[in-house]
Amino acid sequence: MTTERALARIDLGAITRNCERLAAGLAGGSALGVVVKADGYGHGAARRRAQRWRAEPPRLFVATAEEARALGEQPVPVAIMGALTPQELDVALAAGAEITGWDEDFAAALPPGTRAHVKLDTGMGRLGTREPAEATRVAEAVEGAGGAVAGLMTHFATADERGDDFLGIQLERVPRMGRAAARALPGRAPARGQQRCDAP
Repeated sequence: MTTERALARIDLGAITRNCERLAAGLAGGSALGVVVKADGYGHGAARRRAQRWRAEPPRLFVATAEEARALGEQPVPVAIMGALTPQELDVALAAGAEITGWDEDFAAALPPGTRAHVKLDTGMGRLGTREPAEATRVAEAVEGAGGAVAGLMTHFATADERGDDFLGIQLERVPRMGRAAARALPGRAPARGQQRCDAP
């Protein structure tokens, strides 16, 4: 006899409405991205994918190349947030996914046509560069290799703690680093980032 320890009921309509409300409240130039990594945090990314959004998110985010491949063809871009080995990069590009980079040498070796997000480390200490000048060089290397910078991204170490002074420091770092990277892209406005909605 098996006893269930927990039961999760997923309301796809509520997910859609929540993300639509988030998208409607964004500042001009910002866009909504939906994170569906780990099979929608174990709640079924495939089921969420089958749901018809009344307002499509402009981008889906996953953690790995295999997750991008598993999602299959999408009406919106799929971006991989994690680091990639050379073998995983091949899988990612075959799946038509955008990738993430923060190392100049890695960016310079990308195949032409690759769309990449430059990862800024604003305090998490996991992935990304903390140096605005290096972010600029990574952006230049992506375009120098014949690719395109799809955006700038970060991962806040503390984003939901009230009265957290460190969150203010992280928020200040994003535009400063973004402006530095944007200088590498003549004719483009500084990136304003994307609001993520972590939902299956």
